[in-house]
Amino acid sequence: MSEERKAGQVRSMDEIPDVAGQYLNASDEEPEHQERLNEIETKLDKLRSTRKEVVDDVGEGHYLVEDIDDDVQELEGERQELQKSTEDIAQLQRDILQSAAEDPGFRLNEHWLNSKTIQALTHTLYGTEEEKLVLADQELRAPDDVRELDRMQRIQIKRDIVSLARDQLGDNERVAERWEEFKETRAHPAFQVMARDPGVGPSEIAEASDKTSSTVRNWTSDLSGQDNLKMVYTPRHGDYHLSTVGKYFAAHYADLDETGETEVAGDHKEAEAESSEVTTQVTGSEDDSEQADLGNLDKAPETKSRGLSNAHQDAFCEADTTEEKADALFDDVSETRRANK
Repeated sequence: MSEERKAGQVRSMDEIPDVAGQYLNASDEEPEHQERLNEIETKLDKLRSTRKEVVDDVGEGHYLVEDIDDDVQELEGERQELQKSTEDIAQLQRDILQSAAEDPGFRLNEHWLNSKTIQALTHTLYGTEEEKLVLADQELRAPDDVRELDRMQRIQIKRDIVSLARDQLGDNERVAERWEEFKETRAHPAFQVMARDPGVGPSEIAEASDKTSSTVRNWTSDLSGQDNLKMVYTPRHGDYHLSTVGKYFAAHYADLDETGETEVAGDHKEAEAESSEVTTQVTGSEDDSEQADLGNLDKAPETKSRGLSNAHQDAFCEADTTEEKADALFDDVSETRRANK
């Protein structure tokens, strides 16, 4: 802990980078401290057990017992120092979060938008040191990154950081309420996949969720179109990444151990719609089937037809144009006719 500043309330904006640096340095040492604490506890347990045996053997006043007591006292002193260091880290974390949430407050300036402070802030929020904040579809590394933002974007960015910091401090309902609302949307399964495997696209999400490409595109469209605590960042079309908010939700709210299929609002209706389209495509006479399938292409060009054979389902789903989808259908019909002859 630096002697220049004691843990406690941050009183000025100028202190923010210094507190961030202290927190990062202390956090780097925390894993070693925790490992040493575990070793000390193990040694203390053994020493106390040995002491009892020695007392039973030679008596309480024997010098062997005194030697054991000296070892115990030394280890307990080291443990106390390490525990104090852990408490200091926790206090520094609270200082950063309270500074962001309340006073002096998170600002889009050089005190907050610098490498050291961003790393400290993201680590206090979800345990990972990041080099940038990703909020309101913007990557923020330095004050210059906000120069082109309009007034509403600036407000949204500051409000999101305040909400996350207050939630981490246990003093906010907006984040928890947002998650409860989000869990009932059809975008939730896509988020779960992104949280487990960052950087995936719609095709990977469809494969992991056992859903059609059209369903996943609906999910991701809903996800990228949100403006309330937006969880994803889409720098390019079809390129999905978790935002700073998304990483916070993934760390504290998402159940990433889920292995079963998540049922959400809208899934039943989508499934019924897909089933209806498939029924239309596969009913009727053989001569009419080609025209029926072609008639449904424009209405649902991305819907995977369960009426197709396995050999042509992938070709149909991956086709980009109506002509390519028609070719996949004609190929399937032709193979079916040959098989029936």
